[in-house]
Amino acid sequence: MTLEQKAQKVKAQIKHKNLFSRDVAVKAGINPMTLQRYFTLGTMSLSHLQDVCEVIGLEIIIREKTMI
Repeated sequence: MTLEQKAQKVKAQIKHKNLFSRDVAVKAGINPMTLQRYFTLGTMSLSHLQDVCEVIGLEIIIREKTMI
């Protein structure tokens, strides 16, 4: 799953939890318009994605892909 796909899942969770993106952005230390731009363009950094996940109670797990 790409970082962009993870960001879209986080966006869906914000909506599912009936939260406002602007409130999540402020708590994560991100400008609300910047968060909207990240979701629209798919350009969110991993650190910002982690910050947003922490605010909404999600965890990102990164694992190494095993090549056979």
